[in-house]
Amino acid sequence: MIKRMMRMSFLIIMLSSLVGCWDAQDIEDISMAIGYGYDLGQSDGDIMTTFQVINTKAKQQASPYINLHEENPSFHGAIRDESLQANVINAKHLESIIIHKDLAEKLAVNKYLSQVVKSNEARRSSLVFISNEPAQQILSSGLDQVIPAQHLKKLNASNYSIKRLPAMTLGQLSARLQGEETFAVPAVRLKDGVQKLGGAYVIEGRSRKVVGYLDDYQVIGLNFLLGNEIDGIVVKGDSDQQVMEIHHTDITPELTFENGHFKADFYVELKARLSEDWATEKDWNAFEEGYLEDVQNEFEKEIKGRMEKTATFLQEDLQADAMDLHKLAKIHHYQEWKKVKDVWDEGIFPHIPIDIKVKITITEFGTKGGF
Repeated sequence: MIKRMMRMSFLIIMLSSLVGCWDAQDIEDISMAIGYGYDLGQSDGDIMTTFQVINTKAKQQASPYINLHEENPSFHGAIRDESLQANVINAKHLESIIIHKDLAEKLAVNKYLSQVVKSNEARRSSLVFISNEPAQQILSSGLDQVIPAQHLKKLNASNYSIKRLPAMTLGQLSARLQGEETFAVPAVRLKDGVQKLGGAYVIEGRSRKVVGYLDDYQVIGLNFLLGNEIDGIVVKGDSDQQVMEIHHTDITPELTFENGHFKADFYVELKARLSEDWATEKDWNAFEEGYLEDVQNEFEKEIKGRMEKTATFLQEDLQADAMDLHKLAKIHHYQEWKKVKDVWDEGIFPHIPIDIKVKITITEFGTKGGF
């Protein structure tokens, strides 16, 4: 009897292991989304959503992706409508989210990203971009046999330009929106039909809408103001260009509160290489005494000028603290920040005096001092 029960138990265990894939789905029956695009819909109040999915049935020379479009007042509604017409949308491999600037200026970003943030499928590491052109165009551009949503992520991984902000993930964006913080999101645009990263859009904390755009020049200044780890080149001059390649940064922002007022100080120390020098005068030679010191001084003025112009634009034109001074206030002067947090962007930030000090050391200039 005991042996019989043991045999029955063994058979039950074996049978249960054979149904381990009872809920498996064929990959060809799943719309595996790798990119989402958000645009204004044609009807007032609607959002046009683009689902970029892997073409699992693609044959040789066929496009590796398919773009599905659905217009609906809500993102979840768009998913349901699309799933009724095709396969169920699966976001476990989502890589990029693109939001068109026109939509981000009109409607708070947290509203149409709510479902994605709440989803237990979408990756928190998915990258978020705001686009100059409609998101549909961004997700339809690029080279043959290249998937646009994946290509964006690869482009972002190449961190050799200080004209770009660091990547913004869905998780980081969610935290910023929840905290009602003002911040900048990397921008994507089309150039000759190909995706290009550069520039940034500023989202204001309380409205959670886009309030302005920073060009490549201003993003360079913002990278220094934010104390980001910078790896790239700075170009100075026109006819007599000089190019400095940065290989070490040490940036310290400080915010003090005295006599009822905030004051910001930025200390920037850089080590760099003079990688290109178009100067042609005979006495312009890196081996000449005082030459490198003059070059360092000129680059210090250049970087300080870019930082000051970006800060002025944020303070006077946008009145939006994308420099994160509100974070320093919250950390180091919490009681004072708590009193003014609701009017920080328009009431406090524009009036904060900013002092910038830049120190550059050129450690090398290549194998030749001049021509």
